[in-house]
Amino acid sequence: MAALDTLVTERVASQLLTTERVTSILSGLARRQAERHDDHRHRVDALRHKHHDADVRLNRLYQAIQSGIADPADETLKDRIAIVKAERESAKAALDRALSELNPEHRMTEQKVATFVEVMRNNVINGEVAFRRAYLRSVVDRVEVDETEVRIIGRNAVLEGLVMGGGAVPAGVPSFVRKWRALRDSNS
Repeated sequence: MAALDTLVTERVASQLLTTERVTSILSGLARRQAERHDDHRHRVDALRHKHHDADVRLNRLYQAIQSGIADPADETLKDRIAIVKAERESAKAALDRALSELNPEHRMTEQKVATFVEVMRNNVINGEVAFRRAYLRSVVDRVEVDETEVRIIGRNAVLEGLVMGGGAVPAGVPSFVRKWRALRDSNS
């Protein structure tokens, strides 16, 4: 049985856990990232304009107060200043979020794929059997075998998350288990 486990893990490592294969599987991710990048650029430009516009309006209100055109004690003016300040802060927060999404660490790179493949191959080939299985389970949902082929089925979103995270970790409690209890007190 151990020889079969070794054969299977070596085959998975040599045919599935390669930089080319993982890149091919995640090619849709790269395409979507390029499309999102353009959309984000337009969004960032619009948010910068919105922030600048709110800043300009706020400065005009302050200049009106300084020049004596507007009464600083006027409740309507105070409300208007508060509204414009809130708009400016909201635009600034949205702009900061949008800029953080454009950071290079949020994009798939060849280096991230290569690092992921190296970590996975090393753990699948050289790890203890229990860890090999755990690492494989982190990317493989099921294996289907018929007379002509073997299909390894997994979700691209899981693979994408592992690659973007910089490596894989052994599978823990599956997220679909709703009422898992650490102390095994399921009857409480």
